[in-house]
Amino acid sequence: MDWKQLLAYITGTVDQALLLRNEYLVTENRILRHQITGRVRLTDGERKTLASPYHGHGLLLAFVVLFAICDASAPTNWAVVGEYFGRKTFSRLQGYIQFANFPGVLCAPVFLGWWYDHHHSYALPLWLYTGVSLVGALTFAVLKRPPSAAPAPGGEPAPPPATAAGSPQVSD
Repeated sequence: MDWKQLLAYITGTVDQALLLRNEYLVTENRILRHQITGRVRLTDGERKTLASPYHGHGLLLAFVVLFAICDASAPTNWAVVGEYFGRKTFSRLQGYIQFANFPGVLCAPVFLGWWYDHHHSYALPLWLYTGVSLVGALTFAVLKRPPSAAPAPGGEPAPPPATAAGSPQVSD
């Protein structure tokens, strides 16, 4: 079994219609290769169409995979908020964060639909979301761990860390 057949089999387990389409295209390509002699002349539009076989589906698939990974890390985000700001301010901060997210969650599908209707592409909105997600990921990557209330080297407990409001509190 060569790699083409293995790929066709894997694709077929996901979607039988896609398997039938791939088999048709392999047969069609084999027939056309034997019937076409000489050089084939293509227009720029035809070259562009043949050069991008996924027509944007690759970008959409990458977005879905990356979005799934980011969405799966949401509980970690709340744990970090709790660790950095403590229990007393956690619910208030969670409300602020959700309130800030609400307009984007509400408007994003409408914007994506409008954009696609006018530009026949999801590329720009998906790249914008990717950029915003990267900023968030980089922010989490550079955060320093907050000081803990563990005993100091001299045996005395360290003062609790200050919160965003400036007053000390114990994280736990």
